[in-house]
Amino acid sequence: MNLEFSISKAASLTGLPRATVSEIVSPLADPSVEEVVAAFVSHMRQQSASDIHPQPPDGLYSQLALAEMTGTYPLAVKKVLKGITPAVNKRHLKQYRLNQKNPAGKTVKQLIESLRDAKATDSKTRGEMLDNELKETKLQKLRRELVPYSEVVDGLQRVIHLLYQRTAVNRELCKPCRGLVSKVFNDVRNNSKNILQSN
Repeated sequence: MNLEFSISKAASLTGLPRATVSEIVSPLADPSVEEVVAAFVSHMRQQSASDIHPQPPDGLYSQLALAEMTGTYPLAVKKVLKGITPAVNKRHLKQYRLNQKNPAGKTVKQLIESLRDAKATDSKTRGEMLDNELKETKLQKLRRELVPYSEVVDGLQRVIHLLYQRTAVNRELCKPCRGLVSKVFNDVRNNSKNILQSN
């Protein structure tokens, strides 16, 4: 394999600097294509992991970094860390060490982990509630307590049509009355969607 060609080609394809590409492939002795691909995948995974959980200098974590670690919001982190004086307490920068304790004796790490656990529990609870709602909806449909909207509309249209047939077409009503009843039913039919939505 022509490494000079491969390095420049890989650099242009991946957008990585040539020096980084050289570092990735240099430990490989006469590499096959599969070995090169594996080396790149390994490098990118390590890079992604360090992007997701960057290690701050001196073990100091901002509220944003702690929020990213737990998958929550900085406001939730700020609330849970109430009572802990930040190790770095500047106007626009507050940083904490994981071993700092609140007045109750809990460390920042324990408080952050409790946030993560609470989020997982909340997610599980929401999933269970959704399952229960779906089961209840199915049960209501089986009991005919919950009827699809289209069936309701269809049933109402049949009832209105039957009433129309029995009143407006009825020969026993005087002609002006039949005209008035026809007008009312036509208004109902033409505005049926608005009537249903308004109620």
